[in-house]
Amino acid sequence: MKEAIELLKTNPVPTQYFDVTKISGSSSNYRIRIGQYRILYIVLWQEKIIKVFDIDRRDENTYS
Repeated sequence: MKEAIELLKTNPVPTQYFDVTKISGSSSNYRIRIGQYRILYIVLWQEKIIKVFDIDRRDENTYS
């Protein structure tokens, strides 16, 4: 997970390395899925800023 966050510094949407999805309804929010974990972040393209706003572990109750 740390590797994915470090990679965001040079590649804000690292689809060739991880399962990255743009969050619907937003032009700059993304989700990286790594096993049972999700990293949610926003890319402020003009400012060249990436903000991770949630890291969550999914379990059997997540989608119930």
